[in-house]
Amino acid sequence: GMLRYLITLPNMEVKNKTPLFFEPNSNSKSKAYLISGDKVKFIQNSPDGRWINIAYINSKKVPLITWIEAINVK
Repeated sequence: GMLRYLITLPNMEVKNKTPLFFEPNSNSKSKAYLISGDKVKFIQNSPDGRWINIAYINSKKVPLITWIEAINVK
């Protein structure tokens, strides 16, 4: 299923406190965030390259699909 697919995607690491966005634009910020060292899965870049669509898989193995600013990952 979805989780099995997401696990195969490339790993990235968050490098600072990173707000999560519902869409690849700064007007869609959510209250949630990731912190430095969190591991995420790369899904795709936005067309302008400023945003990355990622999956964060929590400790209960529940994936969160969200957008973050590209500058916040390494």
